[in-house]
Amino acid sequence: DSKIGTPIDVNKTYYNADLKIAVGGVIPHPLAGFGGGAKIVLPGVCGIRTLEANHSAGMRGIGAGIGRMTEIREDIEDIVDNVGLDFSVNVVMNEIGNITDIYSGHYRDAHRQAMEAAKISYKTEITLENQICFLNSYTEDSELNQSIKAFNILMTASNRFLDRKGTIVVMSSSYEGKGFHSLIAETGAKLYNNFGNGILWKAFVKRRNVYFFSPNISKPDLYHFYPKSVQLFNEWNELINELSNMHGNAPKVAIIPTSMQLA
Repeated sequence: DSKIGTPIDVNKTYYNADLKIAVGGVIPHPLAGFGGGAKIVLPGVCGIRTLEANHSAGMRGIGAGIGRMTEIREDIEDIVDNVGLDFSVNVVMNEIGNITDIYSGHYRDAHRQAMEAAKISYKTEITLENQICFLNSYTEDSELNQSIKAFNILMTASNRFLDRKGTIVVMSSSYEGKGFHSLIAETGAKLYNNFGNGILWKAFVKRRNVYFFSPNISKPDLYHFYPKSVQLFNEWNELINELSNMHGNAPKVAIIPTSMQLA
């Protein structure tokens, strides 16, 4: 087990390999602070017991967070200390997915350097007292179950970023549909929970209106993850008309084009 009691189950082929090299993207993550580094080993080649214990660590009081070092990442790195990782390649990307920085070496040292570069790269000056905020889930926009990452900016922004009665518009292509996640995305999965019942919703969304725009998903899929108070729009013009009816023709609007951005 890890130092905090996470059971360590890892793929046998990986464990017995003579050389272990990891390549990862250092983008903000709401539990591990950032992706990249040792995180590709957990969850990448670890067993379901390990995944469940690490993903649920926050419920046991283990520190989680976005855009910074967290205890959940420390647990991941402790596990990788046990199973091995010889070399880590960490990339920082821009808003169109091009690589801007590469840091390679030990999975702790190289990742820490990449993390500091990412903090600077993703730092975003935001306006306050907006009536509407458009939150694009890109780069996590391929699957509906990852669209909650669009809310990342709300976790680091001032509580004055959006009016108390403002409207949140989540945008996700979801071109692969609902997607699959063995822990959190399937009915009966051990950590499945509708987003509306989660801490993020209660802390940052509260009673604000939430609209969801995607040309590729249905209401049954949407409400598998989101509360039924969220309104789905498959057509852009219908969404804009609804926003105009609610907020008039000249509302104050913030547009967050990627889920990588940090306030």
